[in-house]
Amino acid sequence: MLPLFAFEFQGFEAQTGVVERDGLMLLFVTLDKKEQPEAHRYNDGFETPSTFRWQSQNRTAMASPGGRRIEGHQALGISVHLFVRRKAKVGGVTEPFLYCGPLTFCRWEGEKPISVWWDLVDPVPERLWQGLGIAGQASLASL
Repeated sequence: MLPLFAFEFQGFEAQTGVVERDGLMLLFVTLDKKEQPEAHRYNDGFETPSTFRWQSQNRTAMASPGGRRIEGHQALGISVHLFVRRKAKVGGVTEPFLYCGPLTFCRWEGEKPISVWWDLVDPVPERLWQGLGIAGQASLASL
């Protein structure tokens, strides 16, 4: 993170899924959650190359401070960024996160967790679609 955002993780912060600093929110998402406890199998994934569906932590409500930061991030001057990886580990080796870029809030629904739809400022490049579970344009046209 140091080269991109000029800070280092503190303690177990890198394992929380959401890391916040003044004016910054970083979302770290593992897409394949089969190895996670049931309570942490959030419904996260790309709906299109430009849209990402993400669920907040189970304790987050829309009216909570965290919920208000999510929905009002732009007005509050908070830049939100997405990092994803397909699996936590492959062959016993921890997989690195892939930086997907900045996000803007689109809409949300539900409570504890909140389902949030984010727009990616730049679409995920086509060469990464298969690895990240993004449907091709032909599949999207039939939805």
